[in-house]
Amino acid sequence: METPTLDAVILQGIESRLFDVHTCLPGVVEKYNKAKNTVDVIPALKRKYETGEVVQQPMVLNVPVKFPRGGDFSFTHPLKKGDYVILVFSERSLDVWKKSGGIVDPKDPRKFNITDAYAMPGGYPENNPVADASDLSARIKNKNTLIELTDEVVKIKNGAGLIEIGVGAKFKIQKEGGDDFLALMSDFLQEIIDARTMTAMGPQPFIDLSPFIQLKTKLDAIKGS
Repeated sequence: METPTLDAVILQGIESRLFDVHTCLPGVVEKYNKAKNTVDVIPALKRKYETGEVVQQPMVLNVPVKFPRGGDFSFTHPLKKGDYVILVFSERSLDVWKKSGGIVDPKDPRKFNITDAYAMPGGYPENNPVADASDLSARIKNKNTLIELTDEVVKIKNGAGLIEIGVGAKFKIQKEGGDDFLALMSDFLQEIIDARTMTAMGPQPFIDLSPFIQLKTKLDAIKGS
C-alpha cells in the first residue's frame, strides 16, 4: 500500500472538515409556524459520501424566516408545505440569540452547523420559474390578484398615510383576466362627468364637475395601460 504524501494527508483533513461546514443550500418547507415566523425545512440536497452512499440530510427545525423588515415596516406572505426556501447557515450557534435577540454569547462553540439556519423564501429551480415576471415593472402577485408598478417607484406619504405617485409612474391593481381597479374608477368618474339632467335650458351637468375632472386627470396619469 502506497504511503500518502503530506499534501494528500492535509488535503484529506481539509476535505473531511469541510464536509460538516454548511453554508447555503435549497430546502423544502415541511411546516410553517405563522406565530413565530419559523419553518421546519427538509434540505433539498442529499449528502453523498466517498463510498457512493447517498443519504437524506435531517430536517432543520424552527428555522427563522427572513421576511423583509426594518423600523416599523415589514412584508410577510404565507408559506405552505412544499414551498422552496434558501437555507443560509450561521457561522456560530443561533440558539441563545433566537430566544432573546440582542448581542449575546453564543455559548456553544459549534460553527456552520446544519441546525443554525435562516430561511429565505424563494430560490425555485429552473423548471418552476415565476411564469409572468416582467422586465418593465415590479409585480406583487397572489394567485390571480396582481399589483403592478411601472416606470417609477410608488412612494408612501408618511403621516397622512396616502400613496404618492411619482411623475410618469404607472400603477395597476387587477384580478388576472379581469378589470383593472383604477381603470374602473376612471370609467366611473367619466360616467359622472358625462351625466346630464334635463332642464329648461336643455341637458346640463347636475353638479360642479371640476373636482371630478381633476381627479380623473390625476387617476389617468398613474393607472397602467
